[in-house]
Amino acid sequence: MKQINYHEMKPADIRIAREECPVAYVPIGTLEWHGVHNPVGLDALKTTAMAEQFARNIGGMVMPTMWWADHRAELAEVVFDESPGAEWGKEGGIDHRPGMMDVYGLELDAFMKDADRSASDGGWDTYELVLRNTFFEIMTLGFKVIVTIAGHYPLQGPAHRAAESFNALKRATVLPIIGYDLVADRYKGDHAAQWETSLMLHLRPELVDMSRLDPDPNVKPVGVMGVDPRDTASAEYGKEGMDAMIEALRVKVNEALV
Repeated sequence: MKQINYHEMKPADIRIAREECPVAYVPIGTLEWHGVHNPVGLDALKTTAMAEQFARNIGGMVMPTMWWADHRAELAEVVFDESPGAEWGKEGGIDHRPGMMDVYGLELDAFMKDADRSASDGGWDTYELVLRNTFFEIMTLGFKVIVTIAGHYPLQGPAHRAAESFNALKRATVLPIIGYDLVADRYKGDHAAQWETSLMLHLRPELVDMSRLDPDPNVKPVGVMGVDPRDTASAEYGKEGMDAMIEALRVKVNEALV
C-alpha cells in the first residue's frame, strides 16, 4: 500500500509524493471522555484516520497528529456544568460530571482547577502559536496546501485564527476543517453520539465496544450528546459520511492548488 504518513517515509519518496500532490493533512485532537463505548482519544484517532482517507483518495501526505497544548477549560470533563444555558455541558437537565468522574476514579475538582489555570495562562494562546509555527514548518517542507482537521470541535477556533494570520502571507494555503462542516447540509456533528460513533465504527471499529452501553433506553448514556448511538450508529453510516467528506474536500483542495 502506498505510503502516506510523512514521518514514516524516506526523503526521496517524500519528494516524489509532494511533487505529485503538495498537500499536507494535520490531524488535531485531544484526550477526553467520549462515552463508555469509545476510546478517550477519539478526537485525534478519528481525525488521523480521516486524514489517511483524504490522502489516499485526494492525494497528499499525513503529518504527525497534534494531541497536546489545548485549552483545558474547553473539555467535556470541565464544561459539564449546571450553569444556565450551558447547552453543551448539560443535556436534558442532567449533569454528566459525577458519572464521568466515577468511571474515571477521579475528582472533578482537579479538572476544574486546571481549567482555571489554563484560562489564566492565556487559554488558546499556546495552541494557536503552536499551530502557526507548524504551518511555517510544513510550508518550508514544500507543501502548498495544509489541511487541519479538528477532532475536538473547540480546536477549530484557534485553527481558524492561526490560518487567517498565516494565509495573509500568501506563501501557502491553510484550510481548517472539522469534517462534518464540509457536509453540514446532510450531517450534524455530535459528541460520542450517532455521528462520531459511526465514524469510529467505520474507521477504527476495533476501538469501539457498543456492548458497554446500557441497553435500557430509559438510561441516558453518560457524556453522550446528540442522537442516541445505540439504535442509530453504524459503520455504514460512518462510511457514507466519510465518502461525502472526501468529495467535498476534494473540491476545496483542487481550488486551493490552482
